[in-house]
Amino acid sequence: MKFSKVITIGFLIVFLNSCTNTSKAGYYHVLLLEYAANTPQTEITNDVLGFKKIPDVIDVVIGKIKPNKRNPFSNFNYSVVLTFKNKKGLENYLKHPYHVKIYNKHKPYIKAIYTADFDALK
Repeated sequence: MKFSKVITIGFLIVFLNSCTNTSKAGYYHVLLLEYAANTPQTEITNDVLGFKKIPDVIDVVIGKIKPNKRNPFSNFNYSVVLTFKNKKGLENYLKHPYHVKIYNKHKPYIKAIYTADFDALK
């Protein structure tokens, strides 16, 4: 289990460094998601990008995870990174009606989820 956490942290660092449209400073909420095969990609993308309408969300990045030999999480097919100014922004986002609505809408199609929250190192 510890090895999986180390790999996850490594994945998150590489992924965040590749996201050029996000600020280095801030608070991040990262999700690895396994959606059922029949879930429409356009609906997933549009709903998640809709989080940008929530006042505390600075940025949202969503992408399909590309299979590779280094990926021990082969079941996860989407990754989402949300950027906030601080932890309070994340707390507000989690309670926001749009987030609750989309979470409840997508919950039946999500087979597995992994989340990680962290402050960017200065």
